[in-house]
Amino acid sequence: MDKILKSYADKITVETVLQNLNAIKERFSESGVTAENVSIVLLALMSEVNNFKKLTGSQKKTLVTVILNHFISELTSEDNQPALREILKLTVPTLIDNFIDISKGIELHHYSASKLFNFSHMFSICTTTTGSSE
Repeated sequence: MDKILKSYADKITVETVLQNLNAIKERFSESGVTAENVSIVLLALMSEVNNFKKLTGSQKKTLVTVILNHFISELTSEDNQPALREILKLTVPTLIDNFIDISKGIELHHYSASKLFNFSHMFSICTTTTGSSE
């Protein structure tokens, strides 16, 4: 990770980046990076890297992928790292592109952003507790 940060040193303030990344890493230090939360970690990293206005989209995507891989190395047990690296390799580039398209309102494989956001309303019941037991 240090190598890629140094290569972008003319476009980003490395010290600030490291501070912000440490805050993200701290947020996931207890749970680690898991298959269940990799998309949340990815969104947090994308949000942070999006602040680097001098980087191209391709550079941001590369940086996010490298940082996520670094987080997997530091926050995940060695037994789980191969599976997460496979998830990273197979899904993260497409997830990044899809998250960006959704944020721009671009149709995603015949689903408009408004249709996708309607799913969140439909699934909101999954996170709501009613307090009753059946």
